[in-house]
Order: sequence, then C-alpha cells, then structure tokens
Amino acid sequence: MNHCPFRLRFPAIRRTHLLLFVALLCAWVPSCLAQESVYKFKTFPEDYKPNFENYATIEAWVGGVPVYALGASAYIYGVSPDFLPGAAMQEGNKRPPRKIQPKKSWEISANPFGAQMGEPAVRTMWNDSQPMLPIHLIDGDPDTVWCSYGGPVPDARPEWVRIDLPVETEVGAVALVCAQSVGMTEEWLAGKFGAHPEGDNFYKWAGKALPNELTVQVSRDAWHWETVYENRNFSGNEQGPSVIEFEPTPNNANKNRIKRDKTGATIIEFKPRRAKQILVTGKNFKRRVHKFVGWAFSIGELEVLAPSGENLALVSRGAGVSVSSVSYLFNDNRLAHDALYGPVQYDLGLKWVRVGADTGLFCWQAVERKKGVLQVDPAADNVITELTRNGVGVIMNLDVKANWIYKGKKEDWKKARVHDINNIYLEHPGWSWETPELLEGYLRYVDYMARHFKGRVAYYEIGNEWAGPRGVYDRAVRRIKAIDPGAKIMVGVGRMNQFKPMLEKWIAEVPKEDLALLMPDAVGSHPTSRVDAGLTFDDLHKFYWEENRQAMKDCRALGFKGVFAATEVYSWSSYPPGPREIDVHRPNAAIYHGESELVRAKYLSQNFTGHAGLGMMAFQCNVYWISAQVGQSLFRGPVPSSTIHPIQPDAGYYTLRTLCTVMDGWRPAEFEARFDGADKLQVFTFQRGRGERMIAVWRPGATGDASPAIRTALRLPGLRAHRAFGIDAINGTEQELDFKRMASDTSIEGLLLRDYATMIRIEE
Repeated sequence: MNHCPFRLRFPAIRRTHLLLFVALLCAWVPSCLAQESVYKFKTFPEDYKPNFENYATIEAWVGGVPVYALGASAYIYGVSPDFLPGAAMQEGNKRPPRKIQPKKSWEISANPFGAQMGEPAVRTMWNDSQPMLPIHLIDGDPDTVWCSYGGPVPDARPEWVRIDLPVETEVGAVALVCAQSVGMTEEWLAGKFGAHPEGDNFYKWAGKALPNELTVQVSRDAWHWETVYENRNFSGNEQGPSVIEFEPTPNNANKNRIKRDKTGATIIEFKPRRAKQILVTGKNFKRRVHKFVGWAFSIGELEVLAPSGENLALVSRGAGVSVSSVSYLFNDNRLAHDALYGPVQYDLGLKWVRVGADTGLFCWQAVERKKGVLQVDPAADNVITELTRNGVGVIMNLDVKANWIYKGKKEDWKKARVHDINNIYLEHPGWSWETPELLEGYLRYVDYMARHFKGRVAYYEIGNEWAGPRGVYDRAVRRIKAIDPGAKIMVGVGRMNQFKPMLEKWIAEVPKEDLALLMPDAVGSHPTSRVDAGLTFDDLHKFYWEENRQAMKDCRALGFKGVFAATEVYSWSSYPPGPREIDVHRPNAAIYHGESELVRAKYLSQNFTGHAGLGMMAFQCNVYWISAQVGQSLFRGPVPSSTIHPIQPDAGYYTLRTLCTVMDGWRPAEFEARFDGADKLQVFTFQRGRGERMIAVWRPGATGDASPAIRTALRLPGLRAHRAFGIDAINGTEQELDFKRMASDTSIEGLLLRDYATMIRIEE
C-alpha cells in the first residue's frame, strides 16, 4: 500500500458548535461539578495555536537546554540525555553528532505512535475516587482504610503514621485496627467477581496488612521522641478478636491492661504518659496487597487510647493524621493527571491516544451514575477536544462491561466513591448482555457517546480484550453508524493472528449486504507473552515480526482494508526490581521483574520501530504512573513521601520521544538494503516522499546494559545518495555519515550497530 495509514483527519469543529456545547454543558451539569474549573480550555478561539509553555514552565537551563516542569508533578529535559556517551555510529567519522530537537504532537504531520493512558484520567473532584486516604485512619470507621504506597519487595522502605492530638493528653496504648469488609468484600466472598489471584490478594489484605517490624514513639513537642514499644518480630492481629500485644520491657512494662472488644485490633500498651504526637513506624511488610501496589502497610484505624480506653485519635476530637505515603491504587491523583495527561503526550510527540478501555470516565459506569441520566465528566470531555485540537487522534473504547447501578449497587455515588474501590479490576460488574435491561442500557450509552463525541473521535472500539456475543457488537455498530454514518470502528484481539478466524467467521455468517457496514476499520492487538510485562527480546526476534506479517497478509487476502495496531505495548522496568516470579506454580504467567532502565529503552526502540516497519500503529501501555510503583511507566518511580515528589522520565521515555519525531511522515517501503552479516541483524525499510529513504536496523536477541557494537557495511543497489545520516534512538542524536557512490549504487562503510534501533536516513 502506498498511502500512509496513520495520517489524522478530522472534520472541522466550528467555534459556534463549541460555544453551543459549552453553554448547554454549563446549564446541564450538577452545580457541584459546574463550580470547579475544567481542564485547560473551555473553548478554543479560531486563531488557537498550541504552545508547550501553556502547559509547562522552565525551571532550569542546562547548557542552553530547558528543563520543563509540569506543575509540581514532573521534570522533563528538553532533549535526550547522553545515556551512552561515546556510542559512535560510524568508524572514523569525525563529524560531531547533533541532538535531535523533539517535535510536539502538533508539529508532527503523521506517525504511527500513541498511548493507552492510565484510567481514570482527567476528572473533576466529585468523580475522583480515592478509597485509601489517610483521613480514613481517624474517621471512626474501620472499614474505610489507608494503604501505604507499597513496593515490589517487602523491605523497600519504612512506612509511618503520625497522629497529632489537639492538646497534650495522657495516653496509655495504641490500637492498630484491621478492616474486615473493604469495599465490595461481600460480593468477592460470594464469588461474584470470579476467581482472580490479584482480586483475592486485595480483598484478603487491603486494610489488614501489618508489618513484621513495628515501633511506637511519643512526643510532647514533635522534636524529642521517646520509644515506648519496639518489636522486630511483630505478629499482630489481622482478622480475629482483639488481642493485647504485651512484652514486659523497661519501656512498656505495665500491669494494667485495657480490655476492648474489637475484631482485628492489636492493642499495644505502655506505661501511661503525656503526649501530643504519636508516631507508629512499620518495616518489612508481610502482605502483598496487589500486583500494582506490592507489599504495603494497610489498616482501617489507628487508635490512640487514654488510660480509660477512650479513643483520642478521631477527627471529631480534633486529631490530625499524616503518613509517609499513600496508595492511589489505579487512579493516580487527579491533580497529577491534570498537569501530566495532555502535556506528556504532546511532549512525546504522540499522534494517537486510546481511552475508555476497562475503566475510567468514558465507561458506562462513569457516564451513567444515576439511571437515565447520562453525563460525561466535563473535564474528561474537554480534554478530548483539546487532544484533537493539538493533533492527537482519539480511539474511544465503548467497553461492554455492565453498570453496577443496574444491579442495585453504587446508587449513591458520593458514598460509593469513598467506601468502594470503583475499579473493574477489583470490582468487575459483569457484562452488558446479562439481562435485557442491561443490554438496552448499554445501547443507550452507545447512542449517547456517538452523539456526544461525533467529530472528535477517530475510532470507536467495541469492547476491550473481548470475544463476547457478536450480536452485541452488531447492535452497537448499527447504533453508532445510524448517528454518524462516517464513524470508524475498531475491534480488539489478543495476538494479531487471532483476527483471521474472526474475519472468516464474519464473512461466513454475516449477510453480504451487512458486511460492509459491520466490517471494522481497524484491529488492535495486545501483544504479550508475559502478563503485563510484554514480549521478550527473543520473542521479537524469533517469531513476533513474522507472525504479524503473515497475519496481516492473511487478513488482506480476506478483504480487510483497515488499519492494524498494537494498542497495548507492554514493557517493565522497576527499582527495586521485585521477584522474577509471583507464583512459582505458574511459570512465566506474571513476571514483574522486568528489565533495567536502559535495557527497557532498547526494547522500546526495537518494538516501536518494528511495528512502524510493518505498517502497524503502536501504543505504549501507561506512559506514566504515580499512584504505585508500576514498571510500565516511562517515568522512574517517585520516592514516595507525604509531599509532592515530581517524577522524572527514564531512558525509555526519551527513546520513544525521539522515535516519534524521527518517524514523522515515514511509511514502510520495500527496497534493497544489504548489510554485511545480515543474518545477524533485524532490518526494516521506509520511504518519505519521493526523495528520502530510511533503514532501521539493530542486533536482535537478549541483551544487557552494555552496548557492544558490531561493524558492518550497507549496500544500496540502485540508489544514489546525496547525503546520509545516522540516527541513534537512545541518545537522540543524528550524525552525517561518510559514504561512497559507485555508478547508481551507494555504499556506507564502517557502520557500528548495536542492540537498539539505529536509523540510516538517505537523501537521494
């Protein structure tokens, strides 16, 4: 195919339409939402021109290169750092390499790269759900909980809780109270969420994950601290009747014990003394709360007891609480999303984003909080407009999962947002086709979304990682096309070779007059051989590229003319690295150990370049993650703290940003490019316009942080080069290359190739 499948085209959005939309929106949203300013731009003037400094300030200059700050949430260097100093691209070449100046999304005409962003993303305050906040420790309800940030190993760092009393008071004990019914625990116990080891972990240990080591200190001035209890082999009581933790030491020898009847409480007594601040510190945690939280400290209440047994640590008594860190589970915090969501995509130079899959503000559950009332969160709504105006195409997933309110749950959202987890990975609502009422409700949601986002969405994707009843897909597509005949449809598969049998079944079963209407315009795969950790280097080398080539060829032969995409590209890098295996009984089923930062960057250079070389779109799954130490993020995990700690990109971020700029306007093209020792190299070829060619090449297979080069030569039969350049995807540099012309051929000698993508760009 000679056309580029990645170019973005949208119908014009008229200013009058936007003004009408905003006017209706302001009259329609509840007052609690309308009072809060929404994301960035409420309307876009006709002369709107995007500028990155609308989103970022410059907080430092390094040799004339700016360091951008996205609020207090991230620092980003203006060009790629020198991750591999001295990595030459050509032997004996004395020309200095230059740094590639990254383009923003609106400066790039077309590239095949995007992101599956973390959900829920940009949102207004009442649509924010944070069930693990520290205030829950002093609200008097043991089933609202706090959880620390967590980590991939049990002993990554200490975690602490500090209670500040309003007045210095005599205290004689603290009680760690474990929750017994977090969120929808009853539904989990009844098996309504199905068997899933991560859900099992969460409902077993959220709110009742105690440390192996515990220290209690008290102070009268928050300056001088007295240790009243210390135990390096702390057992604690997570779910039985109350126990008294008592060891006669000089600090806590006390014969008068407090008697309390509270399930899952561990009462630690000490000799009564006056205190205003109480500090409880845990180390070496025993419970892995969830794969995206890891080992953590999590309880329902921290009580500070007077000698009478009265709890003084209550917000209703004027107490305050601070903690070392907080887990936001999957949700991040909305202020970080507001600062990062669009700007990170624009800085990377991404041209596509996928929203709504599984969870978030575009899912049915979020759009219809009350039966019969459908409403998109205004901040989430406006960010879709902003993305399209800034050159990013939107793929909106209309997920087929059910809505809890149709099952009598979460009908009071203001309470549910505090007490429930509100994420389908831990509270799966079932499916939209389970009852006629659910299906009709889902189709009303589809109608609403198609009308509401008409002209702002490039593709509607029906379901996520889903192979449910085709009748649901058919009805949803018909409803979308009735409202927007020009709408494009996407479907999803696990691996791309699963699309062929799906097509064959459609062709056999769907009447010919309906086939054109129902045939999707794009298909997205989620390539992985290790859950969430992605394909390996060896997978890419041994089977992945050829498997996709054959799958695409087979689907074209069946008449499919649409776009192929890998809509969730997984990779993993985390420090500490965590265990190689979560479950020894399921080898390779869930490896979260991942790669080193630099090795992951090399992997991304191969993965994204290879997909572009096949003519496929590629989407990074989760560009950033602040709420937990998740190795998918292209930012280094922040050091968790009780104050905002900005995240900073890792090598993978800068590598992807370079690729987004470098691949602007290129399309796959077949021409002869001969390398010496070609059997040891992975090669993809591209063309831009009529006068430029590019060859992407690397040494495939497993690798490490070191990057030894292999020396080779490139022969280009029938191509007369005018100039040639080498591009280093990791360092973000371009260097003019020496070459020879022989009649109508070109030869480039002394190339030094490594285990990550190098591009050779030829101007004819």
